[in-house]
Order: sequence, then structure tokens, then C-alpha cells
Amino acid sequence: MRKLFRERCYEVSIKKNVFDKGEFKSVSSFGRDDLPVARHLLEQAWVSIIDLEAKARKDSKESSNDEPPEEPSEDE
Repeated sequence: MRKLFRERCYEVSIKKNVFDKGEFKSVSSFGRDDLPVARHLLEQAWVSIIDLEAKARKDSKESSNDEPPEEPSEDE
């Protein structure tokens, strides 16, 4: 039986920590100068996901090649 490759779904979220009124807070809004950094981090995440998916596909193909061929059933 051939194993089916089931692709994992990845999601990314970004937040930043700010110090406000004596305490740290996590926020998800970004100012103008934060955007290039956020873009860079999102691009790195995208590349990592592409690499993980490619590795999973490769591993899936290798494991399906390692399986012995199916035996014909006695009905055939």
C-alpha cells in the first residue's frame, strides 16, 4: 500500500514586545520603521516553511520507495 503524503499546514504570526508604563506588553501593530524588520522576519519564516515542506516530501518519497512491492492477492 502506498503511503499518502499529507502536507502539514504552517501558520506564522508576529508580535513585538514594548515597554509601556513600567511593564512589557506584547502588541501586534507595527510602525513605519518596524515594517522592514517584520518583512524580513516573515520572509525568513516563508523560506523555512518551504524548506520543511520540501524535506517532508523527500522523506515521504524515500519511505515509500523503501516499502516492498505489494503481493498480488490470491484472487488475481
